Amino acid sequence: MTDQNPTLRYDLAGFNHKATCLMLTKRALPQGFNKWRLGFYGSLLFAAAALPVAMSRGYDIASPIYMFFVISITALMLCLAFKRQARLWKTVSTSPFRSGPTTLTLSDAGLTIANAASTTTIYWSHIVDVIKGKNGILILAGALDYFAIPANAFQSPEEQDAVLKTLRDRIMSAKGAVT
Repeated sequence: MTDQNPTLRYDLAGFNHKATCLMLTKRALPQGFNKWRLGFYGSLLFAAAALPVAMSRGYDIASPIYMFFVISITALMLCLAFKRQARLWKTVSTSPFRSGPTTLTLSDAGLTIANAASTTTIYWSHIVDVIKGKNGILILAGALDYFAIPANAFQSPEEQDAVLKTLRDRIMSAKGAVT
């Protein structure tokens, strides 16, 4: 990518969308996406809410049936958390917007990303963040909405750092102009 021709062409085939979705999901939630914590505390909350109902109907809360019920709810909540996360990354990784040959162009207005499925322009002021990871650069347009530039799209780590700096500078100048 040069200043005279601010275009970068790359292929997203083989990009690790699963790891990206895991990282973004952890980043999006305040205390991180911990399925075990969700299942454990969720089931305790459910058990605490069900306790007065069970006692008012005359059930013994120490009975094995009540414990089985609480454990079943815990297992169900954990399964749902795993399923939701698997569905997210499967949807993302099979999306035609995030696979195949892609062209990224920088302009004064924003960032234009073109592939076989679409051409999208994101204004600089609407980009939330740019993250450099081991798989490449992620351009975040929301908490879980991203555009990826794989690391193999760059000739060298220095070129990747230069593109990252250019992206961040343009985002900061656009956000400074908006505020």
